[in-house]
Amino acid sequence: RIMPVNVSFALTKPQILAQTNTVTRRSGTRQYHAGQLINAVDRVMGFKKGEHPVRLALLRVVSARWEPLNVITHEECILEGFPDYGPQGFIAMYCRANKVKPDSLVQRIAFEYVEEPF
Repeated sequence: RIMPVNVSFALTKPQILAQTNTVTRRSGTRQYHAGQLINAVDRVMGFKKGEHPVRLALLRVVSARWEPLNVITHEECILEGFPDYGPQGFIAMYCRANKVKPDSLVQRIAFEYVEEPF
């Protein structure tokens, strides 16, 4: 059995816990693919001795594709868990948090929540 990869959802922890978002955008080189399992965790770095990530949810990738950040729509902001953000506000927040430019390529990852197998 392939183990789920830990992915930080620090910026959307309340949305993940409430299951109000089903899309995330990610910068970097990690490739996501349909069917992949993700442990949505509170953080993935900066742990003191004995600390571990806290799993918020188990997710399954439905689809993943690369696109420029600045093509996001208001509907996509809602799917991201930010219904009060318009595209410009979301782009500004994402660029600040991820140190990227508005025209950067990001991976748009749609996901579903999975029930625990235990």
